[in-house]
Amino acid sequence: MENVVEVKFISKEYKEFSLKNITFHIRQGNIVGLIGQNGNGKTTIIRCLLNLVPFKGKINIFGMDSVKYESQIKERIGFVFSECPFDENLNACNIGIIMRSIYKKWSEEKYSEYLQKFAIPKKQKIKEYSRGMQVKLMLAVALSHEAELLILDEPTSGLDPIFRREILDELKKFVSNKRNSVLFSTHITSDLEQIADDIIFVSKGNIIFQGSIEKLQEQYGRNDEKSVDSIDDIMNKMLDRGLT
Repeated sequence: MENVVEVKFISKEYKEFSLKNITFHIRQGNIVGLIGQNGNGKTTIIRCLLNLVPFKGKINIFGMDSVKYESQIKERIGFVFSECPFDENLNACNIGIIMRSIYKKWSEEKYSEYLQKFAIPKKQKIKEYSRGMQVKLMLAVALSHEAELLILDEPTSGLDPIFRREILDELKKFVSNKRNSVLFSTHITSDLEQIADDIIFVSKGNIIFQGSIEKLQEQYGRNDEKSVDSIDDIMNKMLDRGLT
């Protein structure tokens, strides 16, 4: 199984925080959960992946340098952010027209299907949407241009369990062809236990674990032969023991 994303020794310095020689990979067909406390580097990693901030080191996505081939790579990536990036005075129809001019493989038919499926009002202004509707709109856009990689930054934060379940179901469908992949940053670790293949645990600008949920539980969360801790419990234990 090939790597869709390869991050090699990237660093990013801020006045009060820094990423330190971060290295990880995402395998094709996998859902990878990015976890860690707020302010420990998850969003900075995503910003580096999307070339939104300058960084030291090297990132390859789809086998291409993420800086040199930024435009080609972003054609093949779908984004869902914690905050809706679209002008709040636009509506879903307006967004479709804009995206048609941005993505070469934009599918108006598929976009309309997702709007209907997610019950997103086409003519209502985005500022009148609920938080859940805004997330669903971002997901509809991300899924309507033949993206091969989805990058999500805290998309389910503040959503009720029904909305979260819908989003998780869509992510599972997205990778069901074994070709598409997902990087899913979230602090709701119970969501990851349902869908993630691998976990990347970030603390204080360092990656302290990458591997399967089973490996994480085996190394840090097994109480006995029949009982294992949740991801959240393992995170708290590692923090309490100073392992991070």
